[in-house]
Amino acid sequence: LWTELVPRAGSDEIALVALDDQQRLIAAIWDGTQWTRPLLLATQVNSLRDFKAFDAAWESLSGDLLVVWGYSQFVEETRFATLTRTTDTWTTGLFSSTDALAMSLTLASDPSSDQIVAVFGEGLTDDDVGVSVWGGANWHDTVELTLTGLAQSRAMDIGWLGATGQAFALYRDQALTGTFQWTRLNSGGWRRQSEVTLPGVGKMVQAKSRRIPGTNRVLVLLLDDAGAL
Repeated sequence: LWTELVPRAGSDEIALVALDDQQRLIAAIWDGTQWTRPLLLATQVNSLRDFKAFDAAWESLSGDLLVVWGYSQFVEETRFATLTRTTDTWTTGLFSSTDALAMSLTLASDPSSDQIVAVFGEGLTDDDVGVSVWGGANWHDTVELTLTGLAQSRAMDIGWLGATGQAFALYRDQALTGTFQWTRLNSGGWRRQSEVTLPGVGKMVQAKSRRIPGTNRVLVLLLDDAGAL
């Protein structure tokens, strides 16, 4: 039903994560020549068809792989697995305090460290939006951004500002009159920023961001509620 391909920067490796209609989440690695044997990571995932309730990202320095998926709709439980490249072993873990159901989630790797940021949405279930940081061994700086996010939201994304070590998350509140809201992560934790209103642009319903290589700039693509890109 869903597939995600994640290239590892500076190498020929690509991680493939796929979810089938039996809630089986499977991972394999392309090493530049061939695929590894597929590994079954999970048999229960929050969302199947409506939202992609999993994502994967490489740690930039270690080369380890992180795969995260929403596991339980009742206790806001998220599970994850890491592939340690030095030993080629997988380890699974439980993250029980995301503060938002991981019905929909996105990961982004810091190019200058092993940190990975995540944003969690609640899809068809509820309206909360949360963020957290994977530090290479555990999760930290977990924050609930809003309890009144856009229903069935795809209006969120996350990323890093070049190699500054500062991350950001985009999202939208139901009551927002402008285009989008955002928060920024620095050494003091997440800090909510001023709402962004762009002339002639309606309320954000989808967002996608991409780092501009060699700079601290980010390109943001927005789809608004009038259907304008």
